[in-house]
Amino acid sequence: MTIKKTLGIIALASIFGAIGLHNPKYTFNEKIGEEQVRFYKDFFENTLEIIIKDGSEKRYYDFNNDSKIDSVETVINGKTANYHSGGYNFYKDQIRKEENMVDYYVRTNEQIVSDMINTSQIEYDNYLRQILNIKAINKK
Repeated sequence: MTIKKTLGIIALASIFGAIGLHNPKYTFNEKIGEEQVRFYKDFFENTLEIIIKDGSEKRYYDFNNDSKIDSVETVINGKTANYHSGGYNFYKDQIRKEENMVDYYVRTNEQIVSDMINTSQIEYDNYLRQILNIKAINKK
């Protein structure tokens, strides 16, 4: 195989990875109990979205595709809270607040973020287990 052909194959594989081809093992959009559950890969991150019966929402983000939660977003009564395990917003300092949104960064709000990320990691793992079980049952 020529170097040009090899580089072409590598470039093509990179493009497929960049456009977000996902692992169908986890891709999911169904109800689990009374919650609407959606799991998908969006470009470079895995996203798990839960819409609860009361209309509140929770999104779990795994930016590194390592099954570890990097960020969590909750929407309750129209108010959004984001919890970031990495990064820091220098301009907004400790807590970014807007009318209907607040951002917490681990560097300045370690306990708040750690508690949310740790709790959310357990929930995330449980949802992925349920998704795999449902997919296994539906395959039969």
